[in-house]
Amino acid sequence: MAGITRKFHVLFIGAGNITFGNDNVLWNHSLQIETYLGARLEVIGIVDPSVERVKQVLHQKCASATATCYSKTKHFLTLHEVQEQLKRTGVHPDLIVLATPPHYRGTTQPGRDLEVQVISAFGPAPGLFCEKPISTAQTTEVWPVAKLLQQSGNKIAVGYMLRYLQVVQKAISIIRDNNIKAMAVNARYSMAYSKVRKVDWWNKAKQCGPIVEQATHFCDLCRYLGGEIDLDTVRACALEHYESAGKLLNMSVDESQVPVEERIPRVTAAFW
Repeated sequence: MAGITRKFHVLFIGAGNITFGNDNVLWNHSLQIETYLGARLEVIGIVDPSVERVKQVLHQKCASATATCYSKTKHFLTLHEVQEQLKRTGVHPDLIVLATPPHYRGTTQPGRDLEVQVISAFGPAPGLFCEKPISTAQTTEVWPVAKLLQQSGNKIAVGYMLRYLQVVQKAISIIRDNNIKAMAVNARYSMAYSKVRKVDWWNKAKQCGPIVEQATHFCDLCRYLGGEIDLDTVRACALEHYESAGKLLNMSVDESQVPVEERIPRVTAAFW
């Protein structure tokens, strides 16, 4: 009975929209975890450099039906602070959600090596939920981290949750049960760009825009349903920011803050 009722300890790294939502991001990981774990959930900490954001999150959570899950939540600025706190309390996370922006993850470079830091700090015991995309670095920089995760002993999950929709699971069961090989997969994604308020989304050196941040789900489903991709066959074209049709009039950010060479395309079309 004790194994069923004991608290399940969660540590959130990153207090952004994907973790806690906002007025136009309704899907968020904390809500899903709260729904699944119920009263068993105990959020032991939130790691984020923004004091104001964490105050806002905790104020909202402590006024909600899940307030008891956050009654002992601590705000940490760094992973080192978490380690020191856990040494004193003896509480260890069962699950760590890695949800910082992707340009802080997925490599072995200092400052962009969150997975390396977490495994070094907590070892193989906690499960790791890695938000997608794993990184915005070049693939050659990411492979060593993928190998590290494979060998770490941690249970690993990545945030490609569309795979688990009932309609997608039904489709994959039909494909597998009938030994079908997909001839083609068509996918289209349109982004309401006027709703994107983060400057980093518009920067190829940081979050890379809607293709990497959201349409990556569609790329994952194409691979899941249609099979692996021969990268040598990929062909793509783009409408760039400097072309006349690429001049956007209703933006929520000032794109002049983004270096010209790093501004994202307005449309990307690809096939393979």
